[in-house]
Amino acid sequence: MWTRRIAVAIALVLGSCTPPRQMAPASPVPTESRGPVSREELGEAYKLGVAYLVAAQTPAGDFTYAYDWVANQVVAGDNLVRQAGAAWMLAVAYERDPALAPAVERSLAFFDRDHGTTADGGRYVRVPGHVSDGIGAIALVALAELAYLRAGHGDLAEHAARLDGYIAFLLGARRSDGLLAGKYATHGGAHTGDPSPYGDGEALLALAMTARYRGRTDLRAPLAALAHAAVIGHASETKSFYQWGTMALVELIGSGWPEFRPYAQTVFDMTDWELDVHRLVHRKSNAGYALEGLIPAAELARSLGDTARARWYARAVDRLLAKLLPLQIGGATANAFIGGHTPDHRAVGGIQSSADDPVLRIDVTQHQTHAVLQALAVSDAREAIPLEELDRVVAP
Repeated sequence: MWTRRIAVAIALVLGSCTPPRQMAPASPVPTESRGPVSREELGEAYKLGVAYLVAAQTPAGDFTYAYDWVANQVVAGDNLVRQAGAAWMLAVAYERDPALAPAVERSLAFFDRDHGTTADGGRYVRVPGHVSDGIGAIALVALAELAYLRAGHGDLAEHAARLDGYIAFLLGARRSDGLLAGKYATHGGAHTGDPSPYGDGEALLALAMTARYRGRTDLRAPLAALAHAAVIGHASETKSFYQWGTMALVELIGSGWPEFRPYAQTVFDMTDWELDVHRLVHRKSNAGYALEGLIPAAELARSLGDTARARWYARAVDRLLAKLLPLQIGGATANAFIGGHTPDHRAVGGIQSSADDPVLRIDVTQHQTHAVLQALAVSDAREAIPLEELDRVVAP
């Protein structure tokens, strides 16, 4: 079953964690008319999402931010943080498909082209016409550079230097309260503005993954301080902090550093709120962003022996995937609104924000495609592990 497949990846990583207290779900997830999404459906959705990102890329390397596929016209607007998120997703896809190298290198070059450098070695993104930008843009470009390095192709020394510079800039944004300044000035790189639950979560993930996959043990103490401050400052702002905070905390728990193990309960408390109070499964708008946190939360619960939560969360994952895949242009399960129109080739693979909203925003496709990839990646891990090993790992 799909739930068992996803359990493996985090179970293998987190086997040493002490299980938190168990808590029965506050309310059950109603039964759906269809079963779990198949691996074939996930594979198709992933390929379509990546194809849309590639088609949406401009010659400069950034992406068409919003596109009305029914009217076949670009919609005005832009957001640098969301542009960086699309670059990250494309770089993560590149880890699986080296043929994406030209598109990924164009994307990373866009963010690096007019970069600034601070006196302490920090590197930051500067885009003409932007006076200031969110710290999350730096975090997401750092994640994209990290994904490029993990793919293991190209000029690794250059991209390692870029990543180190972006990480230094994130560390330079720390405030006395442990959180990060939410913005930075594109002229000079000064850190400004109040902390953001999005920005702090994105930065926490970038720092956590860099520490874990680049052997940056020097980031351990700064990560402990930021995680502590972010949980105190933002865990109650669940809708804003949830997906980034959850992905980051799961990475930190998986690092094996014992000071991060207690954050399993933070992940569960936030996920309980998302499913019960926020009624995530019943939202009418696209909730792919939250699925990015829900999938690792489900497997964290399973790996730590919290079977009540694991089943509750996994059922919610299945339901959300079944609701979200019909919002994708060109998918086999596309809904009636999509089926009633003929898309231009540039729309294929794009994902709507709701059932009848024809505006395809780049971040909506990025979030959902990443969530689908999370599901696929763990399914792949399941296929690579002998059945007896799987049973040993995930047995209650």
